[in-house]
Amino acid sequence: MITLGGFAVVVPEGSDDSDIEVIPPNGLHYYAIDEYHYGRIKRLANLFKDFDAMHSDLLVVSSAIGASEAPLETKTAAQEACELIEKGLIDLTSDAKEYTELGNIFDKYREMLDEFNHGGATQEMSAELRAAVSALEQQFDGKQALVIGATSHRLLDIEARISRAADFIEEHRAVVETHHETNKPVEQEEIPPFQDPLAPQSPDQGTHETEEIDGDVVNGDENTAQPAEASEYVQIDDEEPEDSTEEHTSDLQERTPPADESMERIRAYLRDRSILPKLSKLHKYAQSIDEVMHGLTVDEADSIMVPKKTLSGVPQCTGASGTLCDIVFGQSAKIDMAYVIYKRYGEIIDTLEKTDPNSPQVKQLMDEQQQLEREFERFEPLVTMEILDIAERDELATIHLLEVLKVMVDGESSPESVADEISTSPAEKSSGAEDAPTTEGDAAGNGDIAKKMRGTKDTAASSGIVAMGIRAIQATVALYMIATL
Repeated sequence: MITLGGFAVVVPEGSDDSDIEVIPPNGLHYYAIDEYHYGRIKRLANLFKDFDAMHSDLLVVSSAIGASEAPLETKTAAQEACELIEKGLIDLTSDAKEYTELGNIFDKYREMLDEFNHGGATQEMSAELRAAVSALEQQFDGKQALVIGATSHRLLDIEARISRAADFIEEHRAVVETHHETNKPVEQEEIPPFQDPLAPQSPDQGTHETEEIDGDVVNGDENTAQPAEASEYVQIDDEEPEDSTEEHTSDLQERTPPADESMERIRAYLRDRSILPKLSKLHKYAQSIDEVMHGLTVDEADSIMVPKKTLSGVPQCTGASGTLCDIVFGQSAKIDMAYVIYKRYGEIIDTLEKTDPNSPQVKQLMDEQQQLEREFERFEPLVTMEILDIAERDELATIHLLEVLKVMVDGESSPESVADEISTSPAEKSSGAEDAPTTEGDAAGNGDIAKKMRGTKDTAASSGIVAMGIRAIQATVALYMIATL
């Protein structure tokens, strides 16, 4: 029995498995077979299944609203609502394409490994596996950030936007169906005229061309050429392990990217172990926020709309666009990705220190390390010492924000009392010594925030960890007028 990509594969009796390459687990393998990540990606892919059709229907509704005879005021309000929903979908266009493709990559990878796992492995099948894995890895290259970015709040954000669009289209279902019925016959009538003129010409031309091609390759039909192409691809792939195994050691130095100033700065941040405890503090805050937003009294599917209803009665929030979740989504996803990248980078450094330099795993880890460096470059502005220090300095304001969120989400007070709560400064709230939090003995520095906020639920049972960046915290704190940062 051998292992291919982390899967146990039975070797037929009498076969020599010395030439069968053992493919070590890689980034694609880790994410594709992990049920948590696979489930997230498939959930997103299913959300985007009818994305193009939904966007098209929304355009139909928008056009119908503009052409309607409704009062101008009514038309304007409906058009503005439609444009807002449409903008939400347009912002997801790239995500729709990427996550749909990512879901297909994961499915193909799992099906392929399952087939080889149950079908046995010969040398020829191993070569085919290497070729197939190589092709999927090339497709997956650069998509790791998408997997990491599929956080709980990101998922809810996408679900909310698509749900709002679906509800809006359903309200105007009659208009959409009328449009489809009107245009469907037109599309069917346009197809035959383009096909009929070609019908008498294509058989003669196609026969001669096919005969010439078949004569050059093999006396047969077009399908006979396909195995030759597949064979050539496998042969090329078979040659790669020989070259790569000889160069495992010699290439390690060469794989270090150019020492430009920007990348050196990125590496300096990633190697600075003092940043991790501060990022951990933001994650602790995020756990508390996540627990409030997904608490016992708030169903996950409705958590986005609860703050919106409460915000409408708070004077300080008049004119605020979107829900509370909408305000913090963008930064939270970025910080979450930055945290995961930083943590993984540190794990790789520790592993490399304990690994034989000549081990094939070193090359794999260095490849992943360089990929993390490139991905982290986007998040550098969010993870600087200055911002992290501000997070420590404004801890009281952050804790006060969490308390306000609890009041709003749980609905324990009326909108008027929430407004009074918001207008109370953090300093006034912390005037009692017994209520002041302490960071002593707590690396994360937030004490028992989650326990204090919701004693009936353990922090580990939170529905998801979504890190909230200090800039998002600052923006939200400013919105509620509880601190001046």
